[in-house]
Amino acid sequence: MGRRGNNEGSVYKRKDGRWCAAVTTGYSPETGKPIRAYYYDTTRTGVVAKRDEALKTVKAGTYAKPTKLTAGEWLDIWLATYIAPSVRPRTWELYEGIIRGHLRPALGPIELRDLQTNQIQRLLNDKLALGLSARTCEIIYITLKAALTQAQTEGLVTRNVVDHVRKPKKAEKEIRVLTVGEMDALVAVARSDRLGPLFITMLGTGLRMGEVLALEWQDVSLKEGVVTVSRSVVRTKTPSSSKRVSIIQSPKTASGRRTIPIPEDVVLVLKQWRLTQAQEKLKLGPVYNDSEQVFTSATGTPIRQRHAASRLSRLASQANIKHVNPHALRHTYATRLLEVGVHPKVVQELLGHKNITLTLNTYSHVMPETKKAAAKALDGMFRRDKIEPEKTP
Repeated sequence: MGRRGNNEGSVYKRKDGRWCAAVTTGYSPETGKPIRAYYYDTTRTGVVAKRDEALKTVKAGTYAKPTKLTAGEWLDIWLATYIAPSVRPRTWELYEGIIRGHLRPALGPIELRDLQTNQIQRLLNDKLALGLSARTCEIIYITLKAALTQAQTEGLVTRNVVDHVRKPKKAEKEIRVLTVGEMDALVAVARSDRLGPLFITMLGTGLRMGEVLALEWQDVSLKEGVVTVSRSVVRTKTPSSSKRVSIIQSPKTASGRRTIPIPEDVVLVLKQWRLTQAQEKLKLGPVYNDSEQVFTSATGTPIRQRHAASRLSRLASQANIKHVNPHALRHTYATRLLEVGVHPKVVQELLGHKNITLTLNTYSHVMPETKKAAAKALDGMFRRDKIEPEKTP
């Protein structure tokens, strides 16, 4: 074994010709003995540089244990250990898809501690250049940053290289709102379609597709004209299933649980729909899949969101209306309320938004007209002929 260099601490040359440096990174809480990490290089200068860098991080409290763990391996560990047990299946599916489709192919083989900021920036730049949406690039950024934050907490990396990446700018999302004429035309064709009551209910209550498909008759009071939202259905992959399955889940926030008044016209539609459902059940007898769900197929089975969205698209086409998806019905409901002067706070509560800021930001297109209406209400109040002339003594 070679002699240590002067003032170099535990640095020595091995029999195989490589230089080695031992760094004390801490002490065992059980035995009190020092915990050491070992660094190697073909030159003394190289190994001293590695040692000094390690000592610097030990003193700063940012020391990371040497590991050959790759970025791909860590992402898999993070997804299984920290994400799967703590988030909803739909959120897990989102993270899993981002890792599988974008992060692992580009960064997977790289050792975790060797990741560089410029590699992440190039990845996002390339994705944008290839036409990936700014929103998806933002989710890539968020996913990797969260995974590396956990790695830093565990001492696997000394810093989060995503911290200095320029975050993709979020594109302004245009929302589709039906005009009053389009709304009337859609309702007209929906009245003659079996699933028409589903879409008319969405237009009259602002429910999301997942919420309306999860409704049970116990949630609907046709006598009082109200519907209570307490669950939604999502179709998603889960950590335990590679195939998509339908899952009933409670709202994300307390504001998602809400009671919404049903317009009288929609109450009449739902009463007729309940009769139709009862007739279908009577006709099929024991073959009918009996359940308490409000909206079902002709055989009583649940309606899938994709099927409902496809039917809505066909109805819109029949009415010569373009670019209509299920969420457009919700946007239309909210816009009509704001147009007739319903307070944004009330609209927020009806939609189940967590805060009013989301409502105002989403429906800012209505606000200019609301402001004009407010100004118009003051018209005439300040005319000179309304101001009483001063009385002379």
